Amino acid sequence: FAFVERNIGDSPAVRALVPTAQAVYPELLPENAPVSSESDFIQNVYSGLPDVVCVDILASLSASKASYIYYRTDHHWTSFGAYLGYVALSPALGIKPLELSAFNVEHASSDFRGTLFSKTLATYISPDVVDIYSLSAGESPVSLTVINKNGENFPRDSLYYREFLTKKDKYATFLGGNEPLLEIESENAGGSLLVFKDSYAHSLIPFLARHYSKISVVDLRYIGGDFRDLVNPADYDQTLFLYSVFTFAEDSSLVKLLYSQ
Repeated sequence: FAFVERNIGDSPAVRALVPTAQAVYPELLPENAPVSSESDFIQNVYSGLPDVVCVDILASLSASKASYIYYRTDHHWTSFGAYLGYVALSPALGIKPLELSAFNVEHASSDFRGTLFSKTLATYISPDVVDIYSLSAGESPVSLTVINKNGENFPRDSLYYREFLTKKDKYATFLGGNEPLLEIESENAGGSLLVFKDSYAHSLIPFLARHYSKISVVDLRYIGGDFRDLVNPADYDQTLFLYSVFTFAEDSSLVKLLYSQ
């Protein structure tokens, strides 16, 4: 993996591809639906990355498929689905995941109708619930700085944008909308993590933030030039590549990893 050799060196690199609901619930697809195997795609990608630790999130989600792990009206996973992803990632990152019993779960909204609803307008499907997980024992202070495409900085004291709970795009409650760079700092013990991602990472990163003192989150889709103008991968203890299968398969911005200096 040329990017890892050129930019990261000996620092651990972890890759995780998140399947969509169709991979976890193939039995719910219409008969003879023209869909390809996400499992085969993931295995093909992973087999070509011998120097990167690859995490099988599909197996973790499939083992809990009876639970509410994907939204009905949106293409993202739910907060519990993201929690399962966090648990699956933890061994590869060398962290001990927090037990589910350590969290209070707030049902922050019960009328979320997301991207799939916008495409189908299927009002007979029940709206989704947006959950926010917080530690029962209390949270350490955390700061989030958003760096937009104009290079402007917008600091916040929370990873959650509760103002979106009353708007259509309720998934943006997690870290806000997509931006080129997010900087997360906290008083939690731990090193630094660099994350290359799509929006599936937004509901998972709050779980990871409890294990690191600094996390930088890069979305290559919103960076016009070289991402190294914003972050230097060599400055981080670990690097995580977290993408949904569809984004990884279709996103042309990933080529920027190959041509970074």
